[in-house]
Amino acid sequence: GLFEKVRKAADEGSQSDAALVYAITGDKALGERLRRDIVNNARYWGERARAADVKSRPEELAWGEWGRFAWAYDLAWELLSDEERKAVENDLRAVCKHIIEGDKIWTTTPNLVFGKHHNVGLVGYAIGDPELIDWALNDPGSFGPSKGGFYAVLDSMIQDGHFWAEAPIYALHYDVHGMLALAEAARRYDGTDLYSYVSRKTGASIKSIIDGYIRMA
Repeated sequence: GLFEKVRKAADEGSQSDAALVYAITGDKALGERLRRDIVNNARYWGERARAADVKSRPEELAWGEWGRFAWAYDLAWELLSDEERKAVENDLRAVCKHIIEGDKIWTTTPNLVFGKHHNVGLVGYAIGDPELIDWALNDPGSFGPSKGGFYAVLDSMIQDGHFWAEAPIYALHYDVHGMLALAEAARRYDGTDLYSYVSRKTGASIKSIIDGYIRMA
C-alpha cells in the first residue's frame, strides 16, 4: 500500500518519488521521463541562478527542495550521459552558490537558514563538491552561529542538550530530517559520522534532539 502511494505521487509528477519507483522497479519508460525531467529542470534552475542578481534578490532560489532533487539525481545517475551529468551538476552548483552568496546578504529564522544548509549539503554529497559540503557542515554563519552549518547549530541552538531554541515545530518540520539526511549522505560519501557527533558546548547530538521530541511527546 505504501509503495502504491509512492507510485501515485510519481505519476502525478513528483521527481523524487519517480526516482524511487525507478530504483525499485527499473521501469524503462519512467526512467526516460525521469532523465528528461532532471536534465530540463536542472537547466531551468541553473539558468535562473546565473541570471539572478544576488544583491537585489538574495533569496531567489533559497527555498527549493534541492536535497530531494539531488537525491533523485543520485538514484537516476545511470540514466544520464556523461555530458548530461556534467550539465546537471554545473546547474546544481550554480543554484547552491547563489544560495550561499545570498545567505551572506539576507537572513531569516535559524530553522529556515539551516534548511538552506542541509539542502546545499545534500547537493554537495550527490555531486561530490567539497565546497558545498564544507559550507553545510562548517559555515560559522554570516549572521552568527545560530544561522550556520551543522556544527555551529549544534553548538548554539540546542538548550538543555535536547531542545531547539525556537518553537518546537520549527526544527521538527524543517531541520531534523535534514540532519538525518546529511548524516546518512556523509556516512556513505566518506565515512564521516554525524550521527555520533556530540557538541562540546551544548552536549547536543542528532540523537539528543530526537530524544527531546520524544520527551515532549
